[in-house]
Amino acid sequence: MIIDPKKLPDLSFNPKKYDKHVVFLQTQLDLLGFEVNDKDGYFGKNTLKAVNDFQLFYSLPKSNTVDKDFWSKLLYAASLLTEASEEDIPAPRPAWIEEDYSAIEIPKFAVADIEEETMLASENNVKKVIGGVLIIALLLAICLPKK
Repeated sequence: MIIDPKKLPDLSFNPKKYDKHVVFLQTQLDLLGFEVNDKDGYFGKNTLKAVNDFQLFYSLPKSNTVDKDFWSKLLYAASLLTEASEEDIPAPRPAWIEEDYSAIEIPKFAVADIEEETMLASENNVKKVIGGVLIIALLLAICLPKK
């Protein structure tokens, strides 16, 4: 089923008014990992937090409303979710900060590039040191009085 975001209404924070579109919003946010707790059709504090988290994650301006841009990003993200497997989908929250990256395998070509750059840097440093020693020796030979 294709849903046109232009046909969905703008929604705003209103914990006292039921709206079937808010149920849809809550369902989509929850599907993407933005917890709303209850999918009750009321745009309350939990839904507002999920909306604000979604806005932050997708670089939308933070507001208390769901507009056409919000709907477009939400529906696009949800469509990607239904096309991919769970393993392919990144966490929608910055939980990756807490992950342990020590087990990440670095490709061999990257290691070779790093080793080559390190060797070139070391070689250049040796050349600089030898050049500096030669200059000092030359200056000493010129400046020291001869006996």
